[in-house]
Formats: sequence, structure tokens, C-alpha cells
Amino acid sequence: MMMGFGLLLVLVVGIGLIAAFAGGRDLLSGHHRADGWSTGGHHKTAREILDERLAQGEITVDEYETLRTRIQQEGA
Repeated sequence: MMMGFGLLLVLVVGIGLIAAFAGGRDLLSGHHRADGWSTGGHHKTAREILDERLAQGEITVDEYETLRTRIQQEGA
């Protein structure tokens, strides 16, 4: 009876260690979900966001050019 409990304990601890190692590795490597959870890494510039919005059809070319000019004026 005691032998079965010990085996179960070793199995649970082993799985926990593997999960902790995998999670820690992901945190340290900086590879996080694409939904913005990560605070590290590349932060998009206003121009990159604007380019994406045009590419996705969220804004027209006229709106894009107006906003791009405004961004350039504020950055200068």
C-alpha cells in the first residue's frame, strides 16, 4: 500500500517539475502569446500601427496620409 502512494507522489512531483521547467523556459525566452501579454520585446511605433490599419482596410488612403503627416509633425 505504501509503495503505491510513493509511486504516485513521484509521478505528481515529476509532472510538476516538468511543467515548472517548461513555463520558466518560456518566460525567460520572451516567447509569449500574441495577444500582448508580454511586456518585453518590440513595441510597435505609431507608424507601424498606422501601416497595419491601412493594410487591413480599417482606414482609407486619405485617412492614412493625413494621420501619417500628423505623426511626422509630432515626431519632429
